[in-house]
Amino acid sequence: MAVTYRRRVADAIHLATAVVAGAGRFITDNRRDFPAPISEIDILHPEALGASGD
Repeated sequence: MAVTYRRRVADAIHLATAVVAGAGRFITDNRRDFPAPISEIDILHPEALGASGD
């Protein structure tokens, strides 16, 4: 994943761990390192989750 998606090794390890564990989503507020979608898992940013106090 580090090479395929041009991610830093630490970020690729986080993503690969989520994929291998069967996670359907990877939630992060780190838009700089996770700006674009990848095919193996949905990357979501907190604002995409909606308001929690409604």
